[in-house]
Amino acid sequence: MKDIKFIPMLFSTLMVQGLLKGNKTQTRRIINVKVNDLEVGVPLSLSAIQKVNVGDIIWVRETSFTMNIDDEIDGRTIEVAYKASIDEAEQKYGHITNARGKRFIDGWKWKPSIFMRKSACRLFLKVTGVRVERLQDISEDDAKKEGVETSFASDSIHYEHESFKNYTWHGDGGDDSFSGFSDTKSAKDSFQSLWYKINNKASWEENPFVWVYEFEVLRERPEGFM
Repeated sequence: MKDIKFIPMLFSTLMVQGLLKGNKTQTRRIINVKVNDLEVGVPLSLSAIQKVNVGDIIWVRETSFTMNIDDEIDGRTIEVAYKASIDEAEQKYGHITNARGKRFIDGWKWKPSIFMRKSACRLFLKVTGVRVERLQDISEDDAKKEGVETSFASDSIHYEHESFKNYTWHGDGGDDSFSGFSDTKSAKDSFQSLWYKINNKASWEENPFVWVYEFEVLRERPEGFM
């Protein structure tokens, strides 16, 4: 049996929330190399640079911060707050305020995911599938597996319309809005708006080749990690 690799990967707050809700089981990442425009043979040519394989475990790096807490019994301990669990963090650590559009708790500012300590990782993704495709080739079903949300709760009278969230919505729309409306007509359109928000519109229009990673979410720390 091959050795399992533990691979760090950055996830936005929206992505992490999808993982926590249990409706995100895929992620797409741009292949940052030049490949032949001909799609025939592309997966074969990329196999040499493939770093994530079935059976490997991705450890999720997310926006968070760590703090030192004085404890009368154990001395100084480390606590972690996660932006994707903002309500839970507020209940545990106190009042949340806004400063120049950035949220923080009691003066502790959120640190970008790239700075998250390995020891703070709480989500692990066991890879069950890897493939290559063009970004815009995502199917309706796969868009749902990317964790996009419906516009209405399942118990809403409007749920039957199956409209999905527009992640670029800013009230009245605008030049940076995906559609000018608060919802989209399909899960694929919703995913496109999410891609706009996280990666920008230009990268969608370039329609790059992407790695498609399928996975199952593990909540417990895997054996051998750290």
